[in-house]
Amino acid sequence: VQFREAVPATAPWRALDCAASGTHATAVAGGPVTFVLTPTTSLAAGEYCTATVLAAQVVDQDDPPTPMAADYTWHFTTGAIGA
Repeated sequence: VQFREAVPATAPWRALDCAASGTHATAVAGGPVTFVLTPTTSLAAGEYCTATVLAAQVVDQDDPPTPMAADYTWHFTTGAIGA
């Protein structure tokens, strides 16, 4: 996840939900502009997932700080086994 400026994201600021394997916790590395999210449990092969950055938990470092205008969501499908 890459933001346009540095942000102190407050937990829980992200969500990962998948159609077959359900909700997943994610480990976070990096910051304060670019973050790498890694699921802490395996995702199922060939499943549709939705990742969301929760706007209410992310603010910039301006004075005064301003939160994101809305949640940001994207989708992906995991690869099939052996693909």
